[in-house]
Amino acid sequence: MSTGLFFLLCFIVGCLGGGAFREVTLPEDLSTWLLYGLMFLVGVGMGGRKGLSDLWRSLRPSALLLPWSSLTFTLLFSAVVVCFLPGLRVWDGLVVSSGMGYYTLSSVLITHLKTPVCGAEVAAALGVTALLCNVFRELIAIVSAPWLARRFGPLAPIAAAGSTSMDVSLPFIVRASGPSYVPVALLHGMTIDCTIPFLITFLAGG
Repeated sequence: MSTGLFFLLCFIVGCLGGGAFREVTLPEDLSTWLLYGLMFLVGVGMGGRKGLSDLWRSLRPSALLLPWSSLTFTLLFSAVVVCFLPGLRVWDGLVVSSGMGYYTLSSVLITHLKTPVCGAEVAAALGVTALLCNVFRELIAIVSAPWLARRFGPLAPIAAAGSTSMDVSLPFIVRASGPSYVPVALLHGMTIDCTIPFLITFLAGG
């Protein structure tokens, strides 16, 4: 079984377990600390790599084209898809997709900003939709990372991961594309992370 499919299986088992044991409450910050641990291990792996400084120096300004391409094509794809979904305005579809995988921030921000525009009920629905879309984007990027790298090249898993290319999806990107693409993945994720609040704020007013 591939790593991506195993990750998806773990997610499904976790959902089933959470539904079966609703009375069991885990610490709210447990997932955060697990993510810290995961990033620490990625850092250890990178730190132990020979020629790490040369790897970072090899990063060129042209690497910034990748996050802007990811943002542009995500919004274009969303605009096309929304045209086939009755009852959803193009601007609402764009704001839902503008989370770029950052589901915690985007869902809360969309709900907050859209409430004065379209009411609490519609804003909450858009926030939940954004949460689900971004969670599934992350899962799809993780599961399909090896296939994307083989079919479209090593940059494809990074673009598909959106903002998560710098954290949750990074280990899967490393496995699919190789350690030499870690700086590109980190720059991609950080650039998108910094852009998301401004993009959502702009689109939410539409």
